[in-house]
Amino acid sequence: RGRRRGRGAAAPVPAQSRSRGGCVVKLRAIRLQEVGHFRTGVALEGLSGRFDVIAGPNEMGKSTIFRALDVAFRWPHDSERTVAKDLAPNTGGAPLIEVEFEAAGTLWRLRKRYLAQKSAELLDLGGAMRLLRGSDAEAKLASLLAGRLDRKPLLSLLWVGQQQSLNLPDLANNDVAGGV
Repeated sequence: RGRRRGRGAAAPVPAQSRSRGGCVVKLRAIRLQEVGHFRTGVALEGLSGRFDVIAGPNEMGKSTIFRALDVAFRWPHDSERTVAKDLAPNTGGAPLIEVEFEAAGTLWRLRKRYLAQKSAELLDLGGAMRLLRGSDAEAKLASLLAGRLDRKPLLSLLWVGQQQSLNLPDLANNDVAGGV
């Protein structure tokens, strides 16, 4: 206790959150390709898993990165929803979202491709090095993220989209913070 960790050092991850039964999730890396104006790709590496700030001028893609995270964690890879189609660049393509995160004391890599070449992979980067694909990957992801496939109420507490911070929540539709 009270010991300081070096910059970027990983803190222990509690296996279970006491309040809701789901586990703590810490983002470690985000990689996008064919998402919005990131046609050739962008990578945010070395995230601390604590309080990371993404800052930059307008139109640099900050909101695109958060929309991609929202889609990867909330929508199955085989989703035909408009939200997945909206991620594709104007010139077309199949959005690829890769996220490394800690959950349940383990480092995971989630990789999803939407639209033309639909796929989902969840790789346990811990000692097991277990790879899950398709619906097995989606089911394991759901169990890691509080066991719910419809995680909108949970995620909308964490991600508030541009121009939505002043919107009143739609409580009739279980919209906790106005959505993303």
